[in-house]
Amino acid sequence: MRVRDLKIGVGLAAVALAALMVGTALAAVPSTVKFKQAKRNEARFYGKVKSPAGECVIGRKVKIRRSVKGRDPVVTKTFASESGKYVVIIPMQSGGRKLYAQIQGITAPNGVVCGGDRSPKLRP
Repeated sequence: MRVRDLKIGVGLAAVALAALMVGTALAAVPSTVKFKQAKRNEARFYGKVKSPAGECVIGRKVKIRRSVKGRDPVVTKTFASESGKYVVIIPMQSGGRKLYAQIQGITAPNGVVCGGDRSPKLRP
């Protein structure tokens, strides 16, 4: 009887550990994106991607979108450097529409799930 009880206990422990690992894998590591306009060069925009996990920062795709009615179009795309910084040049256009930066949630090659974010809207 004791061997059987031990096998059942080990089996339940394995199931609990697997459930814990699955729950941890699905929890996204938070990521944030900042977006600003340069003061001396109005066509230059810059920002930074931040996250406690380095995998969620290096080479992260950043989309710059223009706020319009309906689906917001992508103005340009860029990638974050190793430090999370990025710079884009966007020639000014009429209309004065608001711009914002967006990063989508991704799964890094090592399995880390990185959350997405959207910066506050900025009127150029």
